[in-house]
Amino acid sequence: MALFANAVNAYAQNCLQLSFAKDTLYFCTAESKFMPVNITGQNYVALDTIWGGLGIYLGKSLYPFFSDTAAEGYYSLSIKSLATQNAVLNGDFSLGNQNFQSNYQNYLSSVNNMMPASHYFIGNNPNAIHPDYLTMGDHTSGTGNMFICNASDTPNTVVWQQTISVIPNTDYDFSAWIATVLNTDPNPAQLQFSINGVLVGPVFTANATGNIWEPFHAIWNSGTATSALISIINQNTIDQGNDFALDDIAFNQYCLSTDSFYLKVNKATSSVTKSIGCTMDSVHCVCNGLGAMPSSVHWSFGDGQFASLPAVSHGYALQGTYSLVLTYQMPGCPSIKDTTYIDTHHPLLQAGISLSANPIDIKDVLTCQSNSIGNITNYEWYTGDNKYYSGYSIAHLYKIPGTYTITHIVSDSNSCSDTASVQLNVTSGHHYLVPSAFSPNGDGVNDVFRVVGDYEQMNFFDLSVYNRWGQLQFQTNAPTSGWDGTFGGMPAELGTYYWYLDIQFKGQNESMKLKGDVTLVR
Repeated sequence: MALFANAVNAYAQNCLQLSFAKDTLYFCTAESKFMPVNITGQNYVALDTIWGGLGIYLGKSLYPFFSDTAAEGYYSLSIKSLATQNAVLNGDFSLGNQNFQSNYQNYLSSVNNMMPASHYFIGNNPNAIHPDYLTMGDHTSGTGNMFICNASDTPNTVVWQQTISVIPNTDYDFSAWIATVLNTDPNPAQLQFSINGVLVGPVFTANATGNIWEPFHAIWNSGTATSALISIINQNTIDQGNDFALDDIAFNQYCLSTDSFYLKVNKATSSVTKSIGCTMDSVHCVCNGLGAMPSSVHWSFGDGQFASLPAVSHGYALQGTYSLVLTYQMPGCPSIKDTTYIDTHHPLLQAGISLSANPIDIKDVLTCQSNSIGNITNYEWYTGDNKYYSGYSIAHLYKIPGTYTITHIVSDSNSCSDTASVQLNVTSGHHYLVPSAFSPNGDGVNDVFRVVGDYEQMNFFDLSVYNRWGQLQFQTNAPTSGWDGTFGGMPAELGTYYWYLDIQFKGQNESMKLKGDVTLVR
């Protein structure tokens, strides 16, 4: 049955307008400011405020404070709002049975007051038209009219309908309140909105417990439409139960207003990076401006040295604790002072050697131990007789008496190293000497190559001399014998020859096998 089928005006209105007082907000370090915003418009209620900028959520306040930790960039504010003027006429049914359509029949009260299915009634007390219905008030005031319905078992039956003129490409919020009129409804109503024959939003099921008013709504965009046939459809087709009341049906224009501004951060960031050095520690200092370069930069390193560059490196010659002070100023801002404490106390790398004996007899094993200082990760040893060792402590046995240079190198995880050296005298209980050169020229001086020593203490003696091609030039087992520099009765060539000596003194358990070279000159 149709009632008052005329279209209702949608009350075309402009959305809330918001604008920031400035396009750009400037501030310095340690400042906090908010951006003033102007909001204009009438007959609207702001539902929500949404701040956005650089992925940062700023809360729902219209005036959030920005601190010096804010990032420079664009920030925007959006306000969701609804028109307070309802485009639905008689949405609270205070005018009675008018300004809407329904496919249900209007119930005219009878003597028995038993409203049948597929009927509705506009009134202020459901119990007045059906004894099973509750005595309850409407949603608007508790004493006004409501739409009371004993629903149909026919699907997609239009419960309520009204035609409204709309603005193209505009969002609208369609809402209503529903309550069950039975004490407990075994099959509560299942309502859904429809606009211009298209279902909008999900199905809303009424609360099964009576006299509990609950809202349901959906947002709809008008697109190219200039009018909207707004309908409430009941999707419940079960006849038993399915009794409900509607009230405060509304169709409000919905909008989102947005404006943005640029946040200009007029401040600087600084960094001090300390590096541990092999002989001294150093720092690398940087002061960079955000939004603009600093108008002045001054570094005080705490050791009487200064610099005025945005980026600078400095070394500390002495160990200690220093107050490194940065003073800078951004254009139009007060000067800022930052202090960093630099501690350069740490052990510097220093190599040291401890020997078990010096001098040492050739028959004894020498122990070398590091007494170096620092955070050492690697120990190296060179014993002076073409031998190499690694480790904190080493043991070594020399084969030939003489003077040797022991070299010790230590390094740490910072690739720093230090070297220490010591002279070691290796002696023998029985003194002997192997010459390094001789001149067989018949002048009576150094004409023969022989081992000089305590011959009477020699139990065993074997001396051999070879040329550079490995040919034997001379051999003797007599300690007092020597090579006269000839081979096959002819003078040997000038140059270097190689000797091998196997010698054992009295009191020794084993012979000493020695080798070396001798130069023949004339």
